[in-house]
Amino acid sequence: MKKIVFILIGLVIVSFIFNCGKTQEESEQIEKKENSKIEKNEKSGNKDEIDTQKEFEAKLSELGLSIYEGAVFKEVQKRKYGDGYQIIYTIDDTSQEKVEEVNKFYLKKLKIISENRGWEQVKGLGNILMFRDPDSKEIKVNITSSLTPSKDEHRLIISF
Repeated sequence: MKKIVFILIGLVIVSFIFNCGKTQEESEQIEKKENSKIEKNEKSGNKDEIDTQKEFEAKLSELGLSIYEGAVFKEVQKRKYGDGYQIIYTIDDTSQEKVEEVNKFYLKKLKIISENRGWEQVKGLGNILMFRDPDSKEIKVNITSSLTPSKDEHRLIISF
Protein backbone atom coordinates (compact mmCIF):
# COMPACT_ATOMS: atom_id res chain seq x y z
CA MET A 1 0.00 0.00 0.00
CA LYS A 2 2.86 2.38 0.86
CA LYS A 3 4.43 1.68 -2.54
CA ILE A 4 1.25 2.80 -4.32
CA VAL A 5 1.12 6.03 -2.31
CA PHE A 6 4.78 6.78 -3.12
CA ILE A 7 4.19 6.02 -6.82
CA LEU A 8 1.20 8.35 -6.92
CA ILE A 9 3.14 11.12 -5.16
CA GLY A 10 6.00 10.60 -7.61
CA LEU A 11 3.65 10.86 -10.59
CA VAL A 12 2.14 14.08 -9.25
CA ILE A 13 5.63 15.57 -8.79
CA VAL A 14 6.76 14.53 -12.28
CA SER A 15 3.55 15.94 -13.77
CA PHE A 16 4.04 19.20 -11.88
CA ILE A 17 7.66 19.52 -13.06
CA PHE A 18 6.68 18.69 -16.62
CA ASN A 19 3.98 21.38 -16.70
CA CYS A 20 5.88 24.11 -14.80
CA GLY A 21 7.78 25.30 -17.85
CA LYS A 22 4.69 25.54 -20.04
CA THR A 23 2.33 28.42 -20.42
CA GLN A 24 -1.36 27.89 -19.85
CA GLU A 25 -1.91 28.10 -23.62
CA GLU A 26 0.65 25.35 -24.27
CA SER A 27 -0.94 23.18 -21.59
CA GLU A 28 -4.38 23.69 -23.15
CA GLN A 29 -3.02 22.76 -26.59
CA ILE A 30 -1.51 19.56 -25.19
CA GLU A 31 -4.79 18.74 -23.46
CA LYS A 32 -6.74 19.33 -26.71
CA LYS A 33 -4.37 17.03 -28.60
CA GLU A 34 -4.77 14.32 -25.98
CA ASN A 35 -8.56 14.68 -26.02
CA SER A 36 -8.49 14.50 -29.82
CA LYS A 37 -6.48 11.27 -29.66
CA ILE A 38 -8.97 9.81 -27.18
CA GLU A 39 -11.90 10.78 -29.42
CA LYS A 40 -10.21 9.25 -32.48
CA ASN A 41 -9.56 6.04 -30.56
CA GLU A 42 -13.17 5.92 -29.44
CA LYS A 43 -14.33 6.52 -33.02
CA SER A 44 -12.12 3.84 -34.46
CA GLY A 45 -14.03 1.28 -32.42
CA ASN A 46 -17.18 2.13 -34.36
CA LYS A 47 -16.67 1.59 -38.07
CA ASP A 48 -20.12 3.02 -38.87
CA GLU A 49 -19.23 6.44 -37.43
CA ILE A 50 -19.82 9.19 -39.99
CA ASP A 51 -18.37 12.56 -39.04
CA THR A 52 -17.24 14.41 -42.18
CA GLN A 53 -19.10 16.06 -45.05
CA LYS A 54 -17.58 13.62 -47.53
CA GLU A 55 -18.64 10.57 -45.47
CA PHE A 56 -22.18 11.91 -45.03
CA GLU A 57 -22.61 12.65 -48.72
CA ALA A 58 -21.23 9.23 -49.68
CA LYS A 59 -23.76 7.60 -47.34
CA LEU A 60 -26.58 9.71 -48.83
CA SER A 61 -25.51 8.61 -52.29
CA GLU A 62 -25.51 4.94 -51.19
CA LEU A 63 -29.09 5.39 -50.01
CA GLY A 64 -30.11 7.04 -53.27
CA LEU A 65 -30.51 10.50 -51.76
CA SER A 66 -29.03 13.75 -52.97
CA ILE A 67 -28.52 17.13 -51.40
CA TYR A 68 -31.39 19.47 -52.18
CA GLU A 69 -30.45 21.77 -55.06
CA GLY A 70 -29.25 25.10 -53.72
CA ALA A 71 -28.48 23.80 -50.23
CA VAL A 72 -25.10 25.02 -48.99
CA PHE A 73 -22.96 22.97 -46.60
CA LYS A 74 -22.68 24.60 -43.18
CA GLU A 75 -21.21 22.05 -40.74
CA VAL A 76 -21.05 18.56 -39.34
CA GLN A 77 -21.78 18.43 -35.64
CA LYS A 78 -22.27 15.94 -32.85
CA ARG A 79 -25.95 15.07 -32.51
CA LYS A 80 -27.74 16.71 -29.61
CA TYR A 81 -29.83 13.61 -28.99
CA GLY A 82 -28.45 10.11 -29.42
CA ASP A 83 -25.10 9.03 -30.75
CA GLY A 84 -23.32 10.06 -33.90
CA TYR A 85 -23.24 13.17 -36.02
CA GLN A 86 -25.49 15.20 -38.25
CA ILE A 87 -24.80 17.31 -41.30
CA ILE A 88 -26.32 20.75 -41.65
CA TYR A 89 -27.00 22.71 -44.83
CA THR A 90 -28.59 26.10 -45.26
CA ILE A 91 -31.05 27.16 -47.93
CA ASP A 92 -31.35 30.81 -48.95
CA ASP A 93 -35.14 30.86 -49.21
CA THR A 94 -36.57 31.23 -45.70
CA SER A 95 -40.23 31.02 -46.68
CA GLN A 96 -42.52 28.40 -45.20
CA GLU A 97 -43.36 27.35 -48.77
CA LYS A 98 -39.70 26.42 -49.38
CA VAL A 99 -39.58 24.45 -46.12
CA GLU A 100 -42.61 22.45 -47.28
CA GLU A 101 -41.11 22.00 -50.77
CA VAL A 102 -37.88 20.57 -49.33
CA ASN A 103 -39.85 18.22 -47.05
CA LYS A 104 -41.93 16.99 -50.00
CA PHE A 105 -38.74 16.46 -52.04
CA TYR A 106 -37.24 14.20 -49.36
CA LEU A 107 -40.49 12.50 -48.40
CA LYS A 108 -41.02 11.37 -52.01
CA LYS A 109 -37.49 9.94 -52.21
CA LEU A 110 -37.61 8.36 -48.74
CA LYS A 111 -40.90 6.60 -49.42
CA ILE A 112 -39.35 4.84 -52.43
CA ILE A 113 -36.19 3.97 -50.47
CA SER A 114 -38.18 2.73 -47.48
CA GLU A 115 -40.32 0.46 -49.66
CA ASN A 116 -37.18 -1.12 -51.12
CA ARG A 117 -35.51 -1.52 -47.72
CA GLY A 118 -38.54 -2.42 -45.63
CA TRP A 119 -38.40 0.68 -43.44
CA GLU A 120 -41.37 2.42 -41.90
CA GLN A 121 -42.00 6.12 -41.43
CA VAL A 122 -42.40 7.41 -37.89
CA LYS A 123 -45.49 9.60 -38.19
CA GLY A 124 -46.61 12.71 -36.33
CA LEU A 125 -43.25 14.47 -36.08
CA GLY A 126 -44.08 17.64 -38.04
CA ASN A 127 -41.14 18.72 -40.20
CA ILE A 128 -39.07 15.72 -39.11
CA LEU A 129 -38.91 12.89 -41.64
CA MET A 130 -37.83 9.80 -39.71
CA PHE A 131 -37.62 6.28 -41.07
CA ARG A 132 -36.76 3.20 -39.02
CA ASP A 133 -36.45 -0.56 -39.17
CA PRO A 134 -39.85 -1.89 -38.06
CA ASP A 135 -38.35 -4.85 -36.19
CA SER A 136 -35.40 -3.36 -34.33
CA LYS A 137 -36.88 0.19 -34.21
CA GLU A 138 -33.42 1.46 -35.18
CA ILE A 139 -33.61 4.89 -36.82
CA LYS A 140 -32.18 4.60 -40.33
CA VAL A 141 -32.43 8.22 -41.48
CA ASN A 142 -33.73 11.46 -40.04
CA ILE A 143 -34.17 14.58 -42.20
CA THR A 144 -35.44 17.94 -40.97
CA SER A 145 -36.14 21.02 -43.08
CA SER A 146 -37.11 23.95 -40.88
CA LEU A 147 -36.54 27.57 -40.04
CA THR A 148 -34.50 28.58 -37.02
CA PRO A 149 -36.58 30.06 -34.16
CA SER A 150 -35.65 33.56 -35.32
CA LYS A 151 -36.80 32.55 -38.85
CA ASP A 152 -33.64 34.05 -40.36
CA GLU A 153 -32.14 30.74 -41.51
CA HIS A 154 -33.57 27.72 -43.31
CA ARG A 155 -31.72 24.60 -42.19
CA LEU A 156 -31.64 21.15 -43.72
CA ILE A 157 -30.38 18.66 -41.10
CA ILE A 158 -29.65 15.04 -41.98
CA SER A 159 -28.57 12.29 -39.61
CA PHE A 160 -28.23 8.51 -39.71
